[in-house]
Amino acid sequence: MPRVSVIVPVYNAEKHLARCLDSVRAQTLIDIEILCIDDGSMDRSPEILNEYAERDPRIHVTRQTNAGPGAARNVGIERASGEYVLFVDADDAVAPELAARTVDVAENEEADMTFFFMETNHANGKLYDRLLLADRNDSCLKNSDLTFYVSVCAKLWRTEFLKRNKLKFSDEFLVAEDTIFHWAALASDPKVAFVFERFYKRSTVADSLTYGAKKHGRYAGIVAAFEMIRENLKAKKKYDGEWKRRFLYDKLRQQVACYYIVPVACRPSMIETIREKLGEDERKFLRRSNNLPWHVVAFYQALDGSRSGAFKLGVASLLRTARDVVRRRTSLFKERLRKISGTIF
Repeated sequence: MPRVSVIVPVYNAEKHLARCLDSVRAQTLIDIEILCIDDGSMDRSPEILNEYAERDPRIHVTRQTNAGPGAARNVGIERASGEYVLFVDADDAVAPELAARTVDVAENEEADMTFFFMETNHANGKLYDRLLLADRNDSCLKNSDLTFYVSVCAKLWRTEFLKRNKLKFSDEFLVAEDTIFHWAALASDPKVAFVFERFYKRSTVADSLTYGAKKHGRYAGIVAAFEMIRENLKAKKKYDGEWKRRFLYDKLRQQVACYYIVPVACRPSMIETIREKLGEDERKFLRRSNNLPWHVVAFYQALDGSRSGAFKLGVASLLRTARDVVRRRTSLFKERLRKISGTIF
């Protein structure tokens, strides 16, 4: 039995697949299996996978008709024989010590979910900095804050925990399946641990899987995703107290974040869906503020016709545009430096 099963969903990733696989194969923990699920790629990805599988017996390739990254990861979970699971997207890269360091911590702390950090995810970067400054036993390490850190690629998972709780990705969503899976995992009462290092390099290139989902407006499904999470929490009798507070906080915040990601043409229908699902729980939460960012409160005030809310929202939009320009230029500059230096991570 390998120590770690690395699950890599692949869809039209020919430009970055070799970089990803090279980083996974370079793990200092040699005892791994690499499960590549080709999700109906129509480029050279199948060819590249075959070449790597011939070179490295740890690589196992499964092919399926296109069903999305969630469905591909589900196949990987079913076939995983390792004690632990890592998810790595085909256009990303990981540090060589990722598997070894996280397994060591998971073993010592008997953790079901071992969190680590990403290099380019700005929201995760903020949480990373906060956790570094905190007492490791501080309340910020409790589940109430962990709901914010949803990427399944930023954790080492105990395989037995995944299978015992029958955790699977929803096939109804292309991107928000991470959020649903993460909430379902936390609601299953895992033991968690942290490795306070950035081990994962998230791709910022325009043709990445995540970018493609944004471009086509699929993030609009975040509203339906949170309704599914609410029903899951109710089924586990956890839709109350701190769980309910964190759910409402995350739902209201993420809906606004996703609104700005989808194409402008998709926004009117998304607004109607958000308004339709804005129930009494959400309105009570907004009236009490609950430490929501000011621009998030302004969004929902504007939704209800408030002029002051609309003005604040306009200011927030201008600030967001300026910030995105700076981030884009910074990312392009870093990518050029990386190409010049010839580094993978």
